[in-house]
Amino acid sequence: MSSSSTSTTIYVGNIQSIKDEQLREYFQRFGKVEALYHNCTRAADEWLIDYRFIRFSSDTDMNIFFKTKIDHMICRIVLDIHPYEAAFRDETRLLLDRKICIAHTDSKLNRNAIKKSFTRYGRILNCIC
Repeated sequence: MSSSSTSTTIYVGNIQSIKDEQLREYFQRFGKVEALYHNCTRAADEWLIDYRFIRFSSDTDMNIFFKTKIDHMICRIVLDIHPYEAAFRDETRLLLDRKICIAHTDSKLNRNAIKKSFTRYGRILNCIC
């Protein structure tokens, strides 16, 4: 992804059961939404994803998300919003519980090994293999 497109892309987390159409409708008020996407490649795992990347047109002022101190909410769900690049940095604190998708692993890898590996990052509520 080019730097110009990442500069107009935001990470939106904690979307829970919010549909893409609802996200698009909400975020259209801030600028033209060009795309909503995630990076999970297996359709069977999509239910695990509770975030989207939202890319706006190049003329959208992205400061509206990061300089105003309002809670962005849809259906009483507070959204967790960060710049695109920040979502990949260790120092960015994603504020709410997170689900992650680990794909293309060795079939011998079991649930206990995965939980043990990820426990250092926080409490593991569930692990589905």
